[in-house]
Amino acid sequence: MRLNVKAFFFNAKMDYLPYYKSFVLDVDEQDTIEKICSFIKKKDFNFDYPKKEYFYVKINGKVVNSLAKTKMIINEFGTEIVMEPVSKYRAVDDMVIDDRDFFESFKLIEPFADERDFQYFKSLYDVHYASSAFEYSLDYIGDAVLVTAYSMIKKGNKNKEEILKAISEGVSGLWDSEYENNVFLGKDYSNEIEELKNMAKKPTVSILENICYKFSKKVEIPTLESLKDINVALYFADEDVKSRLKKFGANIVEFSKSKKLAGQTLLEVNPKMAFKKGGAVLLDAMDSGAEILICAKDEDAKYFRENFGNFEKIVGREIYLEIISFNELKSMIENKKEEV
Repeated sequence: MRLNVKAFFFNAKMDYLPYYKSFVLDVDEQDTIEKICSFIKKKDFNFDYPKKEYFYVKINGKVVNSLAKTKMIINEFGTEIVMEPVSKYRAVDDMVIDDRDFFESFKLIEPFADERDFQYFKSLYDVHYASSAFEYSLDYIGDAVLVTAYSMIKKGNKNKEEILKAISEGVSGLWDSEYENNVFLGKDYSNEIEELKNMAKKPTVSILENICYKFSKKVEIPTLESLKDINVALYFADEDVKSRLKKFGANIVEFSKSKKLAGQTLLEVNPKMAFKKGGAVLLDAMDSGAEILICAKDEDAKYFRENFGNFEKIVGREIYLEIISFNELKSMIENKKEEV
């Protein structure tokens, strides 16, 4: 079978900026990611990847073990994939990274940990580099240390308060985290992270910040006459919603952050991080060609509209995008039919 791979290239000793090269590979469904890397190496001798029993790469934004089979990858992502190192910011030579940050993060809780805790932490290497917060804070401590901290506390570690302070105060840590499971076929740790947040002392947002945020520019529910030939981006929408919108004549625009959290759960404790994430989602939709963002959930549409000015301010750009929920859109269309 044919696999189209767009691979990341960057040699820290030679390159100023990373770049991508495209390859068409003939693969067997039992070939592994490591095998695919070796095929690319045969086509381009400069391509490099870790020479280990197994390693990790990112495929279409998900962290994937090099032992994963091509069949599984194609079933999940299709035959068009983008392969990158688990951290583009820490790339040394293509898929090879400097992973010292992983072990540095453990030092936060090391004084309270034993050898079993350290071994558990090491098993979460993929979870660390799958952390979505790295996109917005390069100093983020990583989800792996949070999950390990949770495990230590649940086992009855007597230093609970010290552990919570270590991961939440004075670092880009717990309150920068809006956990998403970005590990291919990986365990979801949403409940563990949420429990940690319930245990820890919530940070306070200053009165001045609150006033500035609340009095920023908001946008209203748009009045739409028709969706015919309009470029529409969908946020957390399923295939049924997509199909119904196509019947209305809309052009569906795909964008990479269509199913990424946008800071909704961080607004009360870390509004700056929330606005970074929300602004990034809106910019991604707009820059992908969308004129309207339609949210599957009413509360998401409300979140984007009510904080619109904050999103623009933090990303430093004007955002030309109408925002509406699918339910609001349906009601608008039904009302127009009744008027006719």
